[in-house]
Amino acid sequence: ECEDLIAKGVTGTGQGFDAPGRRLGGFSHTPPLSSLRQVTLHAAERRAQLSALLPSGPRRLGGDSNIMSSLSPIQAAAMAAERRLHDDLWCGAESYDDPCGTESDTMNHRQSSVKRHFEVLNSSMASNMDMSK
Repeated sequence: ECEDLIAKGVTGTGQGFDAPGRRLGGFSHTPPLSSLRQVTLHAAERRAQLSALLPSGPRRLGGDSNIMSSLSPIQAAAMAAERRLHDDLWCGAESYDDPCGTESDTMNHRQSSVKRHFEVLNSSMASNMDMSK
């Protein structure tokens, strides 16, 4: 095969593509120096906008720690029970053993959940009043 190519006048270094190469598309990975300042400014403005929307670094979820430090454990438990009660009333997604339960089963489950949360709240508030006496 090599002898056939040599007979046809095809020669080369054997290193690969021997024809003169030109870049297609005109795209350069390095921006020209004239627009480098503008590109840098645009990137900095974009970072500032994104950091205002999405702050970086760790964030503690669950509210203000200053409020929680001034509460007794009983008060904090009562507030947590109240939040769970509001979440149960607001959120329609609950897990059941029987996914094909009737609407009355759903209402009974919701009422028992609300009743249980009120019992926790009442017991927490009663024990809080007993401790304050």
